[in-house]
Amino acid sequence: MLENKGGGYYLKDVKELKSTIDAEDAPLGVLTVLKQPTQGMLSYAASLGTWQMPGSLRKYPVLQIFTIEDFLNGIRPELPDTSMTLKKAK
Repeated sequence: MLENKGGGYYLKDVKELKSTIDAEDAPLGVLTVLKQPTQGMLSYAASLGTWQMPGSLRKYPVLQIFTIEDFLNGIRPELPDTSMTLKKAK
């Protein structure tokens, strides 16, 4: 689940993404934003814990807040490599 916020965003927006993750039965969510998150937003995201992909030992944060600045600095969200688990088109 990916959501983008171009302007201001608040803790309620982060919580709404978690609600969408739950409603869609998605294991992970990434919120892409322009502005740095507050400490409260980061704490809330961290409190949601981690998810472990079946067959893998690695755990991933359930909700990540990822800034455009992160992207420009070469930082990427922590996501599982599903290239080997998805069916290839004929």
